[in-house]
Amino acid sequence: MVPERRVDLKVIEGSGPRTGSAGGRPGWGRLAAELIDSGETGLRPVDVLLLAYLLLTGLVILAWPRNLALWPLHLALRLIAVVVILRVVPNRPKNPVLAFVRDWYPILAFLPLYAELGTLSHLFFAGNHDEAIVVWEGALLAGQPSQTWRTLYPWRWLSEYLHFAYFYYYFVPATLGLWLWFSGDMARFSRALTATLGAFLTCCLIYIAFPVTGPYHHFGHPAAASWGGIFGPLVHGIVERGSSLGTAFPSSHTAVAVAVWLTAWRLCRPAFWVLTLIVPALALGTIYGGFHYALDTLAGAILGAMVALGAPRVHAAIALALARRKGRETPPTFASQGRGRSLE
Repeated sequence: MVPERRVDLKVIEGSGPRTGSAGGRPGWGRLAAELIDSGETGLRPVDVLLLAYLLLTGLVILAWPRNLALWPLHLALRLIAVVVILRVVPNRPKNPVLAFVRDWYPILAFLPLYAELGTLSHLFFAGNHDEAIVVWEGALLAGQPSQTWRTLYPWRWLSEYLHFAYFYYYFVPATLGLWLWFSGDMARFSRALTATLGAFLTCCLIYIAFPVTGPYHHFGHPAAASWGGIFGPLVHGIVERGSSLGTAFPSSHTAVAVAVWLTAWRLCRPAFWVLTLIVPALALGTIYGGFHYALDTLAGAILGAMVALGAPRVHAAIALALARRKGRETPPTFASQGRGRSLE
């Protein structure tokens, strides 16, 4: 009789080679993260980012509820969202419509998350910090570009181009995301979502801690109908009706757009070149239209660049953590039951 022997195999983690090619797509973490994160099943790093944001802001609301009239509703909605993300999102439906919703819900979440910032920005402060920004901008730039650019450069074509670029913000994440999603590259699509939501959620946290209304509301603004062209009246009408006060510094338009633009350089060069025609003009348009202080836009550009540079490491770290957790939750197979000896 030959005694039965069982050998457990343990995956050896290491730095491994970098993924990507000479075509400009390196830097998205170790090979292990590339292999384990398909973006098609299980929780994705972007889901973890959203969960972290919901739980963190929920704790903040619970600790400082006195300035939030409907704080039980905010907490209840967060609880529902957390349960849905944990229970529904990991399983990608076969129905194409439901699969699209599952894949894209982080981008769709922009609307409700932005809408509630008008109330969350007053959790700590009853007022806003516009006066400080105005003083800083005056000292650094010797003026207020958000109030002077449109009169210094009143050219119709420039106004239309910059307002068009500002309006295109609503399609910036889709320019990169749809390119990857329709190509079936769900792993790269998942990475694009991490960078996009990383920039947006960081801005949201700053708005709660440091609310600034922006020059559009602090100084006042021309009526939407006073702007010529097509996109000037359109954009100003949207801002007049749909702004959440306290969400100016840093400019989330600029932060998200820059993060997506630089991420496209790594993940999808065609999308990068398309966005090159949009993102710089979008940043200038935030100032030209009087929507943001110049400091808002500068801070947003810096934040977006930092997120784009840091997103690969953050994404890889979360992906590896999710893989380890999934491995611990996997039922033991015949090869690992009973006593055995691990080979290190």
